[in-house]
Amino acid sequence: MRGSFEVQDGFCFYGMSYQLQVFADPCDGCFQGFGHPCFDPIYGCTKGGKAGNYRKVTTKAKFKKIKLKKGKKLRLKVKTVADSKPRKVKKHVKVRFETTNPAVATVSKKCVIKAKGKGTCLVYAYAQNGVYLKVKVTVR
Repeated sequence: MRGSFEVQDGFCFYGMSYQLQVFADPCDGCFQGFGHPCFDPIYGCTKGGKAGNYRKVTTKAKFKKIKLKKGKKLRLKVKTVADSKPRKVKKHVKVRFETTNPAVATVSKKCVIKAKGKGTCLVYAYAQNGVYLKVKVTVR
């Protein structure tokens, strides 16, 4: 964790912004390393201040399922929704994207999904505070 905060005797700092760095082992026994989306910092705010957090990530894709043919591309438009209007979100990073199986489909920083081979995978869109959208991609 970059920087740290402590909660003592039930006291919490209200209205503060935090950047957390989480280190974890995302798969069975293999360490992915830095640069992997799971290891990017998470930015969040506590309640009681002027800044807020994102509540969800949305898209216009029907039922969050996409079907593509091999070699085709699709740009998925995503949008973040704040938890409340009066509290604006401090934007530290853009929405990040990740695919569960790069052999089936790859995804760029601008969320252009490219179908590579037959199969099914999931594409995740992460907001800066960790909320995400999951879209199922099927390649024929």
